Amino acid sequence: MIDVETLKRWEYEYIEDVNLDDRLYLNLNKEEMINFIKNNYYDKINNCFVTGKSYGMVMGLQYIDTACMLTRGESIRYLICVSKNNKGTYTILSDIIYHDNCLNVVDNQVIPVTLLEYSECNQYFRNRGLNKSTLNVFAHTIDYDKMLLTTSLSVLGCKYHVFDTLKEFMLENGFDKDIRMLSGIDQEYMDTLRGKKPLILKK
Repeated sequence: MIDVETLKRWEYEYIEDVNLDDRLYLNLNKEEMINFIKNNYYDKINNCFVTGKSYGMVMGLQYIDTACMLTRGESIRYLICVSKNNKGTYTILSDIIYHDNCLNVVDNQVIPVTLLEYSECNQYFRNRGLNKSTLNVFAHTIDYDKMLLTTSLSVLGCKYHVFDTLKEFMLENGFDKDIRMLSGIDQEYMDTLRGKKPLILKK
């Protein structure tokens, strides 16, 4: 359990006075993400990672743990929106965790897809448009030759219409492949991933 004084210090170092208008987007693989956390979220005074109120998770986040073990896979990517903080390191404002060449959706899959697994905003900075901004960057980042699949929406994801926002960005940018959630997978889609027949897009 983090003591009150340590939490107050971390909130000053990582949360207070962060300039949300001066932000940077980084697209990292797993090794790069682990190094980012070591370089930006290690507290030498307490000899521990900065986790805030949630044990094991980076301060203010639900889906990035200090060892990046929550999500596994060779093609995993971390798109993070960051800004400088009072400590002189970077604070993660929002993030998207995705697989850019996923072949684990169905058995015997031969057609890769882009799978968005997690999308979140740091709890200290919600309702500032940061997740929407990160989704827009994501829409400009991924491979437009692959279909796009997302996991089901969380309660917050439903509240903020994350899937609809992402789909809107993708279509505005000319994405012409299938976009759906895992809950929308049907036999036709599974056959397509197994290379049996092309998917007919429904208007």
